[in-house]
This record gives sequence, structure tokens and C-alpha cells, in this order.
Amino acid sequence: MKFSFTLSSLLVLVFWPSIICAQSFTAANKEAISIGEVSINLSLPDNFKNLMADEEIRAMALAGKAPSNELLGVYADPNVVRNAKNSGELIPLSLRVAYMTKMKDRDLSESAISAIRATYEEKTPEIMRPGSKEYNSLMTRLQTSVSQATKGEAKYSVPDVANFGIVASSADHFTAMMLMNVSWDFADGSVSAPYLVTYTNFTVNNRLIFLYVYKRFQTSDDITFVKKFSEDWITRIRADNP
Repeated sequence: MKFSFTLSSLLVLVFWPSIICAQSFTAANKEAISIGEVSINLSLPDNFKNLMADEEIRAMALAGKAPSNELLGVYADPNVVRNAKNSGELIPLSLRVAYMTKMKDRDLSESAISAIRATYEEKTPEIMRPGSKEYNSLMTRLQTSVSQATKGEAKYSVPDVANFGIVASSADHFTAMMLMNVSWDFADGSVSAPYLVTYTNFTVNNRLIFLYVYKRFQTSDDITFVKKFSEDWITRIRADNP
């Protein structure tokens, strides 16, 4: 199946306006995910659903994932997504959940998080430093994946990155934050916009999962919002997987 990726459609999938809004969690809104033979209850914000059935969203999400990871879901409010597509407005918030393929059947104790954190802090600054060999390799891989997903109809780049490093941690998790300026070029136009990403390594039921929160950046309040949201999400997942 060939998709038509235009500037307007990709804006809906990738970028969203900076809206500081409360996000609550209810016991009713959960998804059961599986990593190997281990089941995990995944709490979601009110009205959020897995959007992987949407072929455009799935294609772009898979294009952006690391080759060593399995993507479990892309989550947002489907009504917001539908309205955004119909009216040309942008999505306020999006989440992703993934795990490392080779770790799916491996128990991981909380003590291992410190080693993973040390590796992250050692490797990431160079990987995300524009112009470095590692960064150029990453961008080449991402552009190749995006070109395959969009049949060459979009070009993707990340010319600027501000790495905030570890912004929260405990025995079973650590959360890092970055501010990225992302650029897309399309046949019908181009766009460049900054957005915040938090990336959390989290052990739950002895399995390692990756939690991502994406939000368009406009003011410093967005940093506080995204950090708090990430911590609230972890708190809910802990409560639902005693």
C-alpha cells in the first residue's frame, strides 16, 4: 500500500502545539502489553488509545524506532487525531512504548538500571551531538527509514539538539530529556519545529520497557509539564503492576 505523505498530514502525525493541560489517569483506561511471556498493565491518560492500526501513523512510528527495539504502541486521543486531520489542527500529546528485542525473555533487576544509566550518560552526548560520526550515522539511518516509509516523499533531519540529560531517577527507572529541532521537507512545503522528548528506562515485572513522551516546545512551562507527566505515568504503571 502506498501512502500520500504531505506537509499537512505529517504535521498531524509528528508535531503538536504547546498546550499546558492536565492529563489524568483512570483505572478503566489500560492496555495489557506483553514482553515475551510477561504481561504488563499499561495505564494510559484518559481517552488515549493505541493508534498502531492507523497505517500512516504505524509506518512513521516504525521508521523512527531503533532497529534493536520492538514497538508496542503509539498512543494519543483518537478523537483529537481525527479532529486534527479534519480541521488542520495539531495533536497536543503523543506517547510510545517499546522494549529491546534481545531482552524480552530476560529478567532485569533494579540494580541493572544503574549500569544502563551509566552507559546512556557515556554514549548519548556523542550520539546526539550534531556533526559527530555517531550522530551522522543515526541521521542517515533515520532518513533511510523515513524514505522507505514515505516512498521518498519526505526528507527528515534534526539539525539542533539540546540534551538535558537525566532529569529524574529512582531504583527502577531513569528519565532523560532532550529538546530537538526537527525539519521536514515535502513536495508541497517544509517545516521546522522544536519539540521535547522524554525517554524513560523502566523495570516493571522484571522486564525493561522504554517509555517516550513527545510534546511540542514553545515555553519553559512545557519542560515542567513533560517531566511531571512522565513521572505521573510511571507512578500509575507501578500501581497497576504490584
